[in-house]
Amino acid sequence: MKKPIIAISTFLFLLFFSTDIMSQDLILLKNGDKISCNIKELGETEIKYVEVEDPSQIVFTLNRGQVREIKFSYGKVIKEQEEALSDSYFFDDHRSNIKLNFFALGTGVTALTYERSLNLYSSWEASVKVLGLGINADDNNIGDGVALDMGYKIKLKSITKGNRYRPNHLLDGGYLRFRGGYGYAKRNYSWSNEERTVSALHAGFDIGKQWVLQNRIALDLFGGFHYFGGSFTRTNGVIDTPSYEEIYFGDLGGSDNVAISFGLRIGVMFEKLGGGSTGGSKSRR
Repeated sequence: MKKPIIAISTFLFLLFFSTDIMSQDLILLKNGDKISCNIKELGETEIKYVEVEDPSQIVFTLNRGQVREIKFSYGKVIKEQEEALSDSYFFDDHRSNIKLNFFALGTGVTALTYERSLNLYSSWEASVKVLGLGINADDNNIGDGVALDMGYKIKLKSITKGNRYRPNHLLDGGYLRFRGGYGYAKRNYSWSNEERTVSALHAGFDIGKQWVLQNRIALDLFGGFHYFGGSFTRTNGVIDTPSYEEIYFGDLGGSDNVAISFGLRIGVMFEKLGGGSTGGSKSRR
């Protein structure tokens, strides 16, 4: 009599145990870990679950951004996609920026740059530089002139991370900038009764980083390498002879067709992506 009772009890225990195992859900994380659980709620951004062996049945919450795959006990499988970023995610970010180059200003050149975001990964810039309008212009013999630049910036992390890149701000982050432009300058050297005129084109690249502070102020530090060429003349009395090829356009200086770019720009941001008044800084990642 005891044997049938033991057999039935064993059968019922195994049946209950196997049913419990089969009812388990499985969460596979991106770091390779696995969580055996019973999922209680599956939201757009979070998963709420109970661990299988937890007698207290405490509900845990997990961000879906950490999840690679969800396997339900009844067979359904959900493979997580990368979180899509819409414009509303950056609703309070400013996408336009006007910057003044403080390095150039200290050497006698006023250099202003307008920047506008194209998307999460890139932006374009336009610069105007007035030679002779700045601090110590006469001491540095900057002369008079003007230079115009155009540039295209791409975020460095977006190159390696692709659509997984999540900037802290539309205009924040390290970048690679392709830049070209034209400059004209005229300098007088009273000690030699000489006038030098430069008319030159340049093209090259800059590497830098821009920090956005409180969604209002931008700090942009950069350096780079450029080639240039054009017309270089020197007048001494009535004799015109080719001058040693050299340029200085505020944030770009060099000789012999090779130039180095450098600068520290401080900017004020405006034109919020979503319109309206300025919001505070946001903590994202």
